Amino acid sequence: GIVPFLWNSFLMYLIYVWAALPAPLLKLLKPFLPWAPESMEVYPTRNAEKGLEPMEVGLPWDYANNIIIPSVSFSMLFFCSSSVWKMCAATFWWSVFVYCYYRFIHLRFNKVAQYTTPYLDVTVTIAWGLPLSILAAASAYWGVRAARLPSYWCVLAAFFASFALWVFGYIGLV
Repeated sequence: GIVPFLWNSFLMYLIYVWAALPAPLLKLLKPFLPWAPESMEVYPTRNAEKGLEPMEVGLPWDYANNIIIPSVSFSMLFFCSSSVWKMCAATFWWSVFVYCYYRFIHLRFNKVAQYTTPYLDVTVTIAWGLPLSILAAASAYWGVRAARLPSYWCVLAAFFASFALWVFGYIGLV
């Protein structure tokens, strides 16, 4: 991205070109410069190139938001409030924004990262069962509140049955 590029360029110039501060302060700044060599005299060209490379795509951190935010949003369905629909609408607009934002960020500002095993994708796909199970549990909760279901144990049963159905459906179909 542009910010890491500008920051790293600034540090390169400050430490190796201008030497604008006393040497002890420059040594304190040097760990913040990616690929900084041991020497304070010369910053090799290859190190400077590596220091200006864009960041890798951070899929694990992006995936975490895509699981946690819908889960928190769907947890609001357990409360009797006139603001629940606003939270669901905000979650919808958040997902539209995130979709457009990450298409831009991942395709324009990040370099390719190799994930050589399917574990990350499988883990995230299975974890997506959590927000789906919260939806099932919320519907069972309101079924109990409306006296359509006999006990609050049905809420837990709906949660775990939904999660199990998701996992076994994923494993069986994929």
